[in-house]
Amino acid sequence: MAQAFEYINLLRIHHQVEQMDRGTPPDNFIKPRSLSNLEKRMLKESFQVISRVQDSIVDQYGPGMVGG
Repeated sequence: MAQAFEYINLLRIHHQVEQMDRGTPPDNFIKPRSLSNLEKRMLKESFQVISRVQDSIVDQYGPGMVGG
């Protein structure tokens, strides 16, 4: 989970630095088309990890413990 969080934030920070280098205001929207195949795969795996953790929380504590 920590690695998934770190990877997603790393993508976000790189995206924001690129925007600031271009003189545009940074945002949190990364166009999937702009990612390499490896980045897409790693992002998908990160989301899968997050989904499994959310499912585990729901199984353990019941619905309503995870937003969505």
